[in-house]
Amino acid sequence: MFTYKTSGNSHMRNILAEKGWISSDPEITDHLKNGYEEFEANIVQRIMMESPEEVFFNNCPKCRKLARTPYAKQCRYCAYNWHS
Repeated sequence: MFTYKTSGNSHMRNILAEKGWISSDPEITDHLKNGYEEFEANIVQRIMMESPEEVFFNNCPKCRKLARTPYAKQCRYCAYNWHS
């Protein structure tokens, strides 16, 4: 995000780099070369490949849409309730 915000302002980028808020490490910049959205998608893909058994999606039993939280017991879309 800082890279995106400071792309046209080298002075601000230098200040943030000095404070350690952004990195110039080639490995990190390589991960971000195609943009933040692709970086996030790559992280999701890696997590799902390395440890899919640890990922839990709380889907509504009726409409199968994703609940708000992992512990939700009522669907925000169809209002189905599975508390019992």
